[in-house]
Amino acid sequence: MRLVDTQLLVTASTHFVKILLIVALGYGTIRLIGVSIGRLEKRLLGRPGWEADDRVQRARTITRLLQSVAQFTVAVVVLMMVLSELKIDIGPVLAGLGVVGLALGFGTQTLVKDAVSGLFVLVEDQFGVGDVVKAGGVLGRVVKVTLRTTHVRDEEGALHVIPNGSLGVVTNYTREWSRAAVEVAVPAEIRVDTVADVLREAGEKLRSEDADVLAEPDVVAVLRKGQTSPIVRLSLRTAPGRQWQVATVLHRQVRAALKEKGLDAQVSVVSPSFSLDELSRLEDA
Repeated sequence: MRLVDTQLLVTASTHFVKILLIVALGYGTIRLIGVSIGRLEKRLLGRPGWEADDRVQRARTITRLLQSVAQFTVAVVVLMMVLSELKIDIGPVLAGLGVVGLALGFGTQTLVKDAVSGLFVLVEDQFGVGDVVKAGGVLGRVVKVTLRTTHVRDEEGALHVIPNGSLGVVTNYTREWSRAAVEVAVPAEIRVDTVADVLREAGEKLRSEDADVLAEPDVVAVLRKGQTSPIVRLSLRTAPGRQWQVATVLHRQVRAALKEKGLDAQVSVVSPSFSLDELSRLEDA
């Protein structure tokens, strides 16, 4: 009898030690994950362009999400190993979790799709608060980005809340650099190269006066299908988000230059349909 009690004690002690080791290993893994993700957050915050408040919030959102997922996974693995060490059949538990997970998967597949898409938006830094984008069929300025939705305010001041899974193709008008352009429809009585010279001079003049213009002016002449008059286009590369202001000034200067030369031609701006300044006023209202 005493021998049996001794064997039971040894067996129980062995299982107890194994459980302690499993728990200790799990705890150490969770701490290691926390330290590693903390370093990742510091590296993200050290990247150029991540100094703004929304970029800081984005880095923290990414790292906290990764930390929560990793720690939850480790905790589940530790729990399963402890139950197995206690000789508890985890087969029914796993089967039950599988059924629950399947039900949740069908019920929350749209939510999961939005969250995963939002995670890629955050990680890839596709756009941020203040950027002007076209996404989900909406053209406007981004005012808020979460893991599940993106908030965009359009030119009329309407706020659109777009699920990240429905963003589709995203066009960002304010990333790295932008382009301001005007077009002149050249009447038949005016030489195309004359108009091109006037536009080139106007572009050079604006480049020397405005620091938002980043490169030499680009002037091209095209003849579009169905039109009898050629079009001369003047394009300027600008700082991101400054194309609307530059295009406004460029339009005014090109019209003045053409008038000074005695050339009567129609000038139009090539840009999205709203004014960035107008959009800013709507957001502040």
